[in-house]
Amino acid sequence: MAAWFTNPQTPLTVVRAWTCLGVNLLATPGLGSVMGGRRGVGRAQLYFSVAGFFLIVIWMFKLCFGIMASQINETPSVPIPRAPRLTTPPDHPSQINETPSVPIPAWWWQLGVGLFGIGWVWSLITSLSLVAEAKQTERDNPAPATRRPVPPRLDHPPGQPPAATRPVPPKLAPPPNAPTGLNQSANVKPLEASEIEAALPTVPEWEPIPGAIARTFQFEDFPTAIAFVDQIAKLAEAAGHHPDIDIRWNKVTLTLTTHDAGGLTEKDFALARQFDGLVG
Repeated sequence: MAAWFTNPQTPLTVVRAWTCLGVNLLATPGLGSVMGGRRGVGRAQLYFSVAGFFLIVIWMFKLCFGIMASQINETPSVPIPRAPRLTTPPDHPSQINETPSVPIPAWWWQLGVGLFGIGWVWSLITSLSLVAEAKQTERDNPAPATRRPVPPRLDHPPGQPPAATRPVPPKLAPPPNAPTGLNQSANVKPLEASEIEAALPTVPEWEPIPGAIARTFQFEDFPTAIAFVDQIAKLAEAAGHHPDIDIRWNKVTLTLTTHDAGGLTEKDFALARQFDGLVG
């Protein structure tokens, strides 16, 4: 029982103080004081509130029991004031048979309300002091600001070595028969229609389409088609000019156009001739 009169070692927070206030005012006066650490005071408040509550309950029980008993015995539990009957003699049967019961004393519920009110007001004062104490404690000892830990920044993806130790793929040398100057920006002027007509015979397998030329290469199987695409990639990377590639199992469709020029240029026809040279 000694723990009821000792204060907790943990500091009282504002949230907990407001919770104790709500318990005292809306639930059981005195219980919130015990929760807030004022255990001795809270115990006294509990005695007052519980005693007052039980007195009110007992008074209500006796009142209800008296009403029920009077209904059974046809005798009113509380005397009903009546107007004096001057014409009825004292020995009249109506006066002889009326035996009013003893009224229930009113001090029971009055004392109960008084005790409960004392406990409630006392717990209210204690709760307000708990809230003031908690606010003062937080002002005197502000809580340090908590910051979320920031994970270290990685200069390389997880599972891979740093950039300094990462192997650099070797740069592929252009094929010996690759013409020079195709990756320069000098030939970005689109060809005229007459120039395109003159250049088409040099690539007879290529079909002219609006703004481009295209050819479909067919091979025996899928691995052979992929090997051909690998050779196409090397030539295109060396020339600095890349075709649109469409792979359908053993068929590879290449489309050439110069997007910077907005149409066909000499680079397209030169690269098409190189692609034709791969299949003989």
